[in-house]
Amino acid sequence: MKHAMLFRNSKIILISLLIWAVFSSNSLADDISFQATVDRNKATLWDTIELTLSFEGTKNVPTPDLPDINGFDHKYLGPRSQVTIINGSVSQSVSHSYILYPKQTGVFQIPAVTVIIDGTTYASSPIDVEVIDASASSPSQKKLLSAEDEPESEINNPATIEDKIFLKLELGKEKAYINEALSVVIKLYIQNLSVDQVSIPVIEERGFSLDDKFSHKEPYSQVINGLQYNVVEFYANLYPNQEGELNIGPAKIQCSILYRKTRQSSPFGRDVFGDDIFSGIFDSVQRRPIEITSNSEGLTVLPLPPEGKPENYSGAV
Repeated sequence: MKHAMLFRNSKIILISLLIWAVFSSNSLADDISFQATVDRNKATLWDTIELTLSFEGTKNVPTPDLPDINGFDHKYLGPRSQVTIINGSVSQSVSHSYILYPKQTGVFQIPAVTVIIDGTTYASSPIDVEVIDASASSPSQKKLLSAEDEPESEINNPATIEDKIFLKLELGKEKAYINEALSVVIKLYIQNLSVDQVSIPVIEERGFSLDDKFSHKEPYSQVINGLQYNVVEFYANLYPNQEGELNIGPAKIQCSILYRKTRQSSPFGRDVFGDDIFSGIFDSVQRRPIEITSNSEGLTVLPLPPEGKPENYSGAV
């Protein structure tokens, strides 16, 4: 009889625990909250913006699909989960972080992000952000613009990354004889950007050949339409081996743009046991690899004139 009572009581306790688990899991599902935040809502073309999608009440959220964001490229940084126990109360959370790279100036909106968790749809609120051209907002240049002119100029002529860094291909001349050595120059223009890891230019050789590698000059400055650019110049010889009309280029260069990412945290850091407690004092650098493509140039390749050709001519010019 005593064992039967214990067995009956244990069944009641087990059923009670199951009922409690069901109700607690439902309440946890109801307690899930989702929000999107940024570390800044105003940045320059060479700043980055960190977008964080935070989920409270769960730590089992797969990587959300971030929609296309007008005016930005983005890269996923990774998840970060946390479980906290205070006075026997358990709370859990997870966040997914992304780096946003501005592509042009203007006012943009990070659209709402929608996530489905256990059949329930959660959506964040849209976030408005502004990207400015820091070089155009310096005090010396602001004096040149009236209060009416400055906003109109920024709206009608937004600055883009393509304005700040671009590649130009130049040929020594438009016509050449077959196998004649012809100079080709690749110029990398950079304005108010920090760039490193610049590769040697690459051109697909179709109807011509190039020297084994490009040489380069010391960087110099050049003013174009009143704007000063730093120029890195590469040069080599090109040898057409096919008569007719050739298309030279485009040339391509790989490099990395250095974006300034200012960490904004509490005086004790974002995580006493993780990030450096002094991380909020200094700027960090985010590298963004990019490929820059130049223009193409046409070249007319002429056959060698028959007059005066030596009998032992072998094709070299």
